[in-house]
Amino acid sequence: MTLEDELVLLRPYELGDVSAIVAACQDPEIPRWTSVPSPYTEADALEWLESDEEETFAIVDRSTGELLGSIGVRYLGGGTGETGYWVKREARGRGVATRALALLARWALTEKELARFQLRADVENEAS
Repeated sequence: MTLEDELVLLRPYELGDVSAIVAACQDPEIPRWTSVPSPYTEADALEWLESDEEETFAIVDRSTGELLGSIGVRYLGGGTGETGYWVKREARGRGVATRALALLARWALTEKELARFQLRADVENEAS
């Protein structure tokens, strides 16, 4: 299953994404604002990809296939879902997270029939 607009594509992760995930998560801003561990290793990426705690999608550039970030839904019960995301340093400031969030929210509220879809972000993370 994929979701897309003119610029970004959300798709399931593949094992071939591991090195790009590890490289992106070396940026200290990602663990600062998320639950991503630091330092982040290949073993961390593989464990995360095998986890079923949330439904997670790779955010990729639709034209090049380059991994730009990650976004997912954690189902909290009672018709509520929570989302969190990260975007690699080189892709920030281009509206990638905004586009991914709009695609995911529409899907979660219509296809998954969630009654509430909430963003999990640190209040000091002004960009989010």
